[in-house]
Amino acid sequence: MAADGLKVISYAFKEIETGELDRLFQSYSDESDEFRWELEQDLIYLCTFGLEDPCRVGLKGHVQKLRYGKEHGDVNDIPSSDSRNNQVNVRLMTGDHVETARKAGLEAGIITVSESMEDGCVMHAQELRDHLEGYTKTWDPVKSQF
Repeated sequence: MAADGLKVISYAFKEIETGELDRLFQSYSDESDEFRWELEQDLIYLCTFGLEDPCRVGLKGHVQKLRYGKEHGDVNDIPSSDSRNNQVNVRLMTGDHVETARKAGLEAGIITVSESMEDGCVMHAQELRDHLEGYTKTWDPVKSQF
């Protein structure tokens, strides 16, 4: 499903008493692997499905204007003189599966088919972190509340 550009979503649940949930919040940071492991034990699986999340209409043209200063009909038919003279180097960052991200990048005109096959064109978050010096994950509990 991810290779088809679908966001793969699974649903599962479990019943947990309020006191047990409070204990988990007091025992672990809710950003920790331990918290997630404890919370995800004994889940009851319901289903998995693929969600289509297409790019906004006109996005490809906007990306081309940023990259090349003008729109082209098809990003794979861009003359090499234009592709060497990018205006802006456009990148897509997402929490999706790498294959879903690759498909979105192609659909948005951010990458060409040939670029999508190059090593490092699409990478997991940890690979990106490894390339960035001094990267530190931060989390603001105030901003993350609904």
